[in-house]
This record gives sequence, structure tokens and C-alpha cells, in this order.
Amino acid sequence: MTSLLPATRSATVKQVVLYSVHGQPHYQILYAPVGDEDRTFAARLGNESVYEGIAAGDQVMLHILMNLVTRIEKV
Repeated sequence: MTSLLPATRSATVKQVVLYSVHGQPHYQILYAPVGDEDRTFAARLGNESVYEGIAAGDQVMLHILMNLVTRIEKV
């Protein structure tokens, strides 16, 4: 993930951690990109950027801007 332009990338969710910031739900998502399964990356997103019911093992599409995951969609 080296581009600063908008991009998408397939990945597998490895772990989901729910936490709260000022009473609002947020997620820390650990994921492994397809083709690079031996590496694990983390994304922290608000509730509005993650689909309901996200869980470990899900195949997802990451939306990336400036090397940051901005949204996660289930494939």
C-alpha cells in the first residue's frame, strides 16, 4: 500500500476489537491483504465505516486513501 491515490484491496479479517471513543463505537480491525497473507495490518475505523457484523475470517474489500483504510465492505 504505497499509493496516495484512492485504491481498493482485498483482504481477510483476522481480528476485530470493539472500543469506545466518547461513547461512540469504533473498531480496530486486524487484516491480511490477499497475496500477502503472512503480514498483518491494523485499521481503526468508526462505526459508520464498517459493515454490521464484521468478524474474523470475513473476506473484505478495503477502501484506501493516502495509505489509510477509510472503509471496509464485505465481499
